[in-house]
Amino acid sequence: MNILDKLKPIIKSKSFLLCIGLTVIIITRIISACVLKDVFYDEEIIIKHFESIIDTGNDFYGNKLPLFSTVGAGLTTYMYMYPMIWILSIIGVSALKARIVQQILTIGACIALSFGIKTWSKNKNLFWITLYVSLTLPWGFVQANRVWDPAFVPLYFSLHFLFFAKTLKKDTLKEYQKWLFPSLSCMFLVFLAIVYPPCRIPAVIMWLYTMYLFIKNGKLNRNRIFICLLVSFICAFPLALKILEPGFNDRTKYLLVFQGGKWYKEAFQWLKNTVNLFNPGFLFFSGDIIVRHSLPIYGMLGTISIVPLLYLFKQKHEPIFSYLLLIIIFTYLSVGLTNDYSPHGLRSCLVWMPYAILISYGWYLLLKDKALKIRIISYSIIGIYYVMYFIAYIAICNHIENSMVVWP
Repeated sequence: MNILDKLKPIIKSKSFLLCIGLTVIIITRIISACVLKDVFYDEEIIIKHFESIIDTGNDFYGNKLPLFSTVGAGLTTYMYMYPMIWILSIIGVSALKARIVQQILTIGACIALSFGIKTWSKNKNLFWITLYVSLTLPWGFVQANRVWDPAFVPLYFSLHFLFFAKTLKKDTLKEYQKWLFPSLSCMFLVFLAIVYPPCRIPAVIMWLYTMYLFIKNGKLNRNRIFICLLVSFICAFPLALKILEPGFNDRTKYLLVFQGGKWYKEAFQWLKNTVNLFNPGFLFFSGDIIVRHSLPIYGMLGTISIVPLLYLFKQKHEPIFSYLLLIIIFTYLSVGLTNDYSPHGLRSCLVWMPYAILISYGWYLLLKDKALKIRIISYSIIGIYYVMYFIAYIAICNHIENSMVVWP
């Protein structure tokens, strides 16, 4: 038997095809970070903050080791700056390197999310499907390629979800894990609230609901509750002090729908903005109108995601769905409070990982009883769809004069 004969069973195996597909996806995501040439104003300022803090200990505006640094009309935060500075101080500072780091961290976030759903469901197949789906969703693909704080949203959410699942669903926990895992789950929710303002309201709701589930399921005694509270308070304290500073909330107040006009008109606008985020065109076909948030032809989740989501809603309700839908609804309610355009793909970026889990469940339930060939063909179609998206991104991303322009 020659080498080719020995390799044939391996090449034909499902695991081999899956590994090849995932390798191609990961490589193309790194390539996408390398081909993007334009650097918009906010990215330039953030890069200058990184360089200045590494060289002098002061940010670009001369503030000593700041927890928050001004970027345009907003701020970059310590839960984004200092992890990035630590990495870039080793490999060098540039927009290209920052984008590659963010893509790698987003890939890591997808892996953490997949381990979380595996722990929750005790299903190895769901691990691979979730990893495959989360890596191919357009929403996270584009937004990891910009040097900005929202790039860390999937990382902190996925780490929260991983320890959330381990706390509630792991059969046996060592004594230190009973203390550590719930504390880490709560801590990463606080990081999520810090790193990007539109995540603050949903992160608080998630924190409260997480603590409720931990206590309800007997995972926390008084001492562990105290540790979770203490860890969360220590992490959130700098943000709390900043919020109390005069002028800190000026931009938030400026963007609010509620400006002191007729309350019912403003409430209707809030409702309209929220409902717009469920717009099928936005989710599955056209995406965000701002070019640096999405491509104009694939939607935030991709057209192919319609199939598993429609199938999922016909199936038996799973307990995890309530938690995921809670995140999506409260994120949308929070984002809907802004008087900027809606639907807004960046401000609602928290929801793409919950959607990834729902889509993965949909594919799993749809294909679990199907023949192997049908499953391979289905996942190949997802892969082909992703490759088409990647090619479209490469073709379009560097042919825009201004990254804030609206798609025609």
